[in-house]
Amino acid sequence: MEKILLENEHDAAIVFQVSCDPGNFLRMKQVIQPGEQIYIGNWVFDTESNPDRPIIVYASLEDSIHEENKTFILPSEIRGKTALVFNFKNGKVIYKKIDRTITDLLRMGKITTPGKKMSKDYEESLMP
Repeated sequence: MEKILLENEHDAAIVFQVSCDPGNFLRMKQVIQPGEQIYIGNWVFDTESNPDRPIIVYASLEDSIHEENKTFILPSEIRGKTALVFNFKNGKVIYKKIDRTITDLLRMGKITTPGKKMSKDYEESLMP
């Protein structure tokens, strides 16, 4: 089963939550501490067993209870080998979605080539 990487780059804990409507039935709630990386299974986003219950995904600061402070994420964005990197800007949790290929992991600085030093030109070509 493929897993989704959740990473918190902010200096406060971020809550990642998945629920189903109607009734806001909680499927998963994960608190991601500052600097932490967590892998979750993509079974959380499965709608085949109950297609009439849409999936609601959002991230917020741990102590936030107000709806306007939640950042909603489309479940269709979270498929396969995806990484969601969370941060905080202008009073709201923000995220960037990264498809986790080797090139993207190199760009994120998550892996390096063992025993080899990247050429400066190659390293610059990886930057967005």
